[in-house]
Amino acid sequence: TIDLELVAFEVLMNNTHQSPFQKMVVKHMQNIRGECSTHIDKGCKKRTSEPSSNGKRITFDVKYLEIDRSSIPEVGNIVGSNKEECIKSVLKRDVEAKLKDDVMLFFRRRWRFSSMSNGFLLYMTSGQSIYKEEYRVKFLEGGRHLELVANTQTEDGYAFIRELAMFENHEVNMPQLNSDVLIPKLPIFLYIRPLGKQKHFVFCGECKILSKKWSSNSNLVIMLELLNFGILSKNAIFLDIVSQHNKLIEYNMKSTTGKF
Repeated sequence: TIDLELVAFEVLMNNTHQSPFQKMVVKHMQNIRGECSTHIDKGCKKRTSEPSSNGKRITFDVKYLEIDRSSIPEVGNIVGSNKEECIKSVLKRDVEAKLKDDVMLFFRRRWRFSSMSNGFLLYMTSGQSIYKEEYRVKFLEGGRHLELVANTQTEDGYAFIRELAMFENHEVNMPQLNSDVLIPKLPIFLYIRPLGKQKHFVFCGECKILSKKWSSNSNLVIMLELLNFGILSKNAIFLDIVSQHNKLIEYNMKSTTGKF
């Protein structure tokens, strides 16, 4: 089998000579993951694998990087204080080493997810997104399930909905190679940052989508199941996150209705 992500990575990262085949692979990867659109990536600039003459660091888009399952953290581990450290936590160690010195990762830092070549990283900060229904995140069944809302009127929400289409599309025809490239169901890995003094993300393992439904105000309500809940249910930090988050939601609802 041909590792398309690896080919694209080598071409863009090492600036190797691009054969017709390599150009086709890179173009194909761009089509799969989606290039800049005026609706989503406003002001998105062309990125290059070559450092500029003024010595600035190389910028590399994380959508070409691969999640390495052998490198992902243990469920319940504290990972880092920012999203870039979350991304680096799922990379192969040799790839991560290349990124340390002269390469800067490109991703939407205000978005609550990062799309990579073979999966997604989903970020959540406990206590946030409780005041407006269109942004609300809610734990159910003690934290086994997570309900979130993708707001179609925001770039973040629109992009997330667009990326979810990949979950229903597992085969890509490549007539240039006279074969079909099988794309496995894309995993979602969840990182949650607790409310309060603890500013570091906790790795909460893999999620799967249980349901997707449109709300009356045209937002997409997504129900996720935390596949590693058996481990998380014994993790004090995670249990505190769930408890505090849901208490804030309950308090906000009572303060809104005036019923305490």
